[in-house]
Amino acid sequence: MKGSNFNRREFVLKTLGLATSAGALATLSPEKLLARHMLNDPSRIITIDDDPKSLIDFNEDLILGEGENLRNGLTDSQKVSILQGGTSKTQTIINLALPKNTKFNVALIEQITGEAQHIVSDTSQTFSFHSYRLRSLHFSKLSPSLQYVLEVKSESGSLIDRRGVRTIDTDKEPARVALASCALDLAYGTRELAWKNLAKAKPDVILLMGDNFYVDIPMPVTSWAPQRLIWGRYMQNRRTQGLYFLDHLIPVLATWDDHDFGKNDTNGQVPWREFVQKEFRRFFPVLDGDGFSRGPGINFKWSAFGQDFFMMDSRSYRQHSLFSFTKSTFWGNDQTQWLFDSAEENGNTGWILNGLQFFGGYLPREESFEATSKAELESLLTNLKKKSRKFIFCSGDKHHTEVMKIEKEYLGYSSLELTASGIHQLQLRNPWSTSPNPRQIAAAGGHENFMVINIKRQKSTYLDIFSVASKHNKILYGFSQKI
Repeated sequence: MKGSNFNRREFVLKTLGLATSAGALATLSPEKLLARHMLNDPSRIITIDDDPKSLIDFNEDLILGEGENLRNGLTDSQKVSILQGGTSKTQTIINLALPKNTKFNVALIEQITGEAQHIVSDTSQTFSFHSYRLRSLHFSKLSPSLQYVLEVKSESGSLIDRRGVRTIDTDKEPARVALASCALDLAYGTRELAWKNLAKAKPDVILLMGDNFYVDIPMPVTSWAPQRLIWGRYMQNRRTQGLYFLDHLIPVLATWDDHDFGKNDTNGQVPWREFVQKEFRRFFPVLDGDGFSRGPGINFKWSAFGQDFFMMDSRSYRQHSLFSFTKSTFWGNDQTQWLFDSAEENGNTGWILNGLQFFGGYLPREESFEATSKAELESLLTNLKKKSRKFIFCSGDKHHTEVMKIEKEYLGYSSLELTASGIHQLQLRNPWSTSPNPRQIAAAGGHENFMVINIKRQKSTYLDIFSVASKHNKILYGFSQKI
């Protein structure tokens, strides 16, 4: 914490916009103040694990200033679209959306010595029908203790763009991850601001849970020229969303949902499946090894912070039943078996991330694992229960933010499902007024949102969970939980 006079209670009150701690608020801890501040039902207090070991200090660095401006005052429209993808302690993959007929020199510079870093590979993908290319550079022999600057220069040597870069200390404790989904590029009011606000929380990594690109809006993808439409919309999203114009890059790992895949609520039986799988992973790259292992489709496992993150593919193997909405195939046998095989008994907490909700059966006519494939979900839970490790579920899609407590009977212990949707997308104000969710322990509707989660690993995993309004950078709810 900054300074010896820091008052945690007053900081929480100020962050939540509460003027005083007098009256009914006077007896509440900072954690319960956060829990009570739920915009849909401000009188409701959720249950909090009161074990002080589970509480990582909620301090000033959750809401930070802009920091050093590396970009010489130029606006986003004048800069290069850049994403830092798969990253370990010593490696990172960075890709840039660039005009394909213009030459650029790109280098990763160690900030103190000025030394250019080792490039493992430098490749580009382009198509005759588009004026931009995606250039990917794989850097190695890096260190999480050092700071780097990515420099983009013209062929003549003029500086075009520069960004701060760091690798990930995968042994860090506590660690901080951000969850987000549903990033509609047509949300002009928040598509830049939302990512700047998320960056202020200084997460170690951003995990995207689908609908990162809305390929089928405004024009649906059909069998006519699907490559042109998909690549065009992917590149258009890359050139408009604020995520790709941050002064200091943050590693991004992603899975998808239907809109990235090409069609609303679609199954995996589309003629462009192999093309879009390949291009999605090109736009959101992961490493081979060094904490990463790939599965079927676009899914993969990433191990860091004493946790294993399983980024699942909810579209490639999806099959709608012709006879029953509730008997569809969700992940399919190969992907489910990969998850079981990859969840080896290493003691790490497992995070299973998916585009669609797992326990969304309270909305019976909307897509979710529980609503459309209940028997498959029950089989999944039965097999996960046999593992000695514990699991947490994370999802997007729903256009609201929500935390569910999953009953002990399913896994042998109480777990959570965290839903963060969407960071800039139309929101449902209160879907629970007509379809109450009995598992819900925290929620907010009507606010574009993302989640910030502090993770501390002792004998158990301790979490501080904050849902944040993307536009106003205000906490919608927050609490601590032991898993």
